[in-house]
Amino acid sequence: MLQDLGLLIPLFTLSAGVTLFTGLAALILALMTQKRSLYGSLFVLSITASLYQLATLAYIRSDDLVVSIYWLNIQSSCLPLFLSALLVYFLAYLERSWLEPKALLVIGFNVAYLGYNLSTDLPYRYSQITELVPIALSWGETIHIVRGDVSWLFVVWALVAYGFLIWGALSFWQKYRYKHPLMAYFFISFCILLFLTAMHGNMIDKGLIQSF
Repeated sequence: MLQDLGLLIPLFTLSAGVTLFTGLAALILALMTQKRSLYGSLFVLSITASLYQLATLAYIRSDDLVVSIYWLNIQSSCLPLFLSALLVYFLAYLERSWLEPKALLVIGFNVAYLGYNLSTDLPYRYSQITELVPIALSWGETIHIVRGDVSWLFVVWALVAYGFLIWGALSFWQKYRYKHPLMAYFFISFCILLFLTAMHGNMIDKGLIQSF
């Protein structure tokens, strides 16, 4: 049976709704302005983030292992799509083209992961999933997360993602630290936040912390 997540349901839904609204606004700007790479990538980022939030909510609500794996697979599919769109978004702000060979290589890498994840029932984050574990949150609600062995495929993807975020922070610092220091600090803080969020997720996958 599904658990009643009285606090988490509105929080996740509100977050997904705000992100979706941002994406729709970005789509309108992409269609009406010449900055199609910037706003188009922001649209994809927002839609992917919204889908990730909803998939996460469905995943942690379920106490059925098969259903949980299904939603975890959708959640995992969002990650390479998000990283690719984030790369295009960063490059647009850095006044560089996403058609550069290195950028296309990273995008191709993520497309391969997305294709693999869509072609299998088990998300690339795990080599095997053994159980579904209930976790009681501090305010009394209960969620369920899977436990299993983290796959080497995900380790490789995570290392690429970490490297990308470090590159992004250094690139924005180099380009904007004199002309627009506030923008440099903003993007560096954003990269650090994503870096810490990714580390938090990896620690959950490895069972080092009890969270979601």
